[in-house]
Amino acid sequence: MRPMTLVTNKHLLPVYDRPMVYYPIQTLKEAGITDIMIVTGPDEPGARNLITKLAAYPNIINVPNSISNTDEFITATLKLMEKRRTGIYNVTNPGAVTQKEIIDAYCELVEPGHNYKIISLDELYTFTKAKRSNCVLSSKKLEAEGIRLRPVMQSVRETLAEYAKNLKK
Repeated sequence: MRPMTLVTNKHLLPVYDRPMVYYPIQTLKEAGITDIMIVTGPDEPGARNLITKLAAYPNIINVPNSISNTDEFITATLKLMEKRRTGIYNVTNPGAVTQKEIIDAYCELVEPGHNYKIISLDELYTFTKAKRSNCVLSSKKLEAEGIRLRPVMQSVRETLAEYAKNLKK
């Protein structure tokens, strides 16, 4: 899909008259799933990528959150659709990860010597307008369906290894 994916996430590339991501979202809506969170590609460097964003920040908070690896999110969502499940499912990698843990792994796997400073939420709010919604979600309902994503830190580390390879392209 290169060179198009150098400037656009592959999920946003057109298929007929709509972006590729439209079709699975429409199927989810038709299946009765109305709360849908879109997650961008994890291992492709780009302005909307969580890793790219965190690496650009000189100040990092250290608060646990849930995250979803895009590829695993899509696979799990398709499995839910095949099973015709409806309702609220937290399609997140099990466990929690902090921004510091992600950046520490980034320093190890992508950019040794990368510098950052840990700040508190109170410090963050002195220069941001929006408050953060920090949350750790349970994926137990998803796992009860037999759908398992990689543990969050394993997913982060493997994604960072791919991210580092993609930076060199």
